[in-house]
Amino acid sequence: NKKYNYIIFHGLSGDSHYGFKPWLKENLEKEGHHVYSPDLPNSNEPDINEQVDYILKNVDFDIDENTILVGHSLGAVDIYKLLEKIKKPVAKVVFVDPVVKPKFNDINRQNVTKSNDWKFNWKKIKSNCKQFIILGDKRHIIIKKEHLEELASTLGATLNIVESNHVHFSNRKENIITEEPEVLKACESSGWFPVPEYDLPLELPKVENYEPSGTGESPLANIEE
Repeated sequence: NKKYNYIIFHGLSGDSHYGFKPWLKENLEKEGHHVYSPDLPNSNEPDINEQVDYILKNVDFDIDENTILVGHSLGAVDIYKLLEKIKKPVAKVVFVDPVVKPKFNDINRQNVTKSNDWKFNWKKIKSNCKQFIILGDKRHIIIKKEHLEELASTLGATLNIVESNHVHFSNRKENIITEEPEVLKACESSGWFPVPEYDLPLELPKVENYEPSGTGESPLANIEE
């Protein structure tokens, strides 16, 4: 199995010491991967450009086709901006309940709104990654489901709505290390996911015929909901 260089981006007010990040790092390193999981600067009042510059300055390997990026929550926005800057495409990006827009299902977060200009070159972002996987928390308490669907459509990403062990794949109430097996599975997968048991039976839309999309996507991509 090929070994990759991973960069793990934590979210707002986060760090590398708690939540699923240290657990994920340990498991990936057991498989022989190299993992860079930094504490990003000013995580309570983040400046995304500052955080991206910090990564580019301190990462100890080239960001290229041997790299996989994992971004949780606001860490996804760091990845958007990073992909705008790098010169070589990365192998894969795993977004874990990513922030797409500074609007949420629960509360307003002004520090998120002020963290960057919210203008993204999606064409450049898409061209700098070979595979995108998005994991969404099926409870949708913080991140809006329609935002995840919009991101998946924009990037041609695999969107998998799963039941995480903690809301938003995070445990803010206690500074503890948590396990999120779906995140590890996404890191190690080729992009194919089994349908969760709670979504069975799976019903396909009733159409007269299934025509190829012409883009390499499933024929279902051409069917309007």
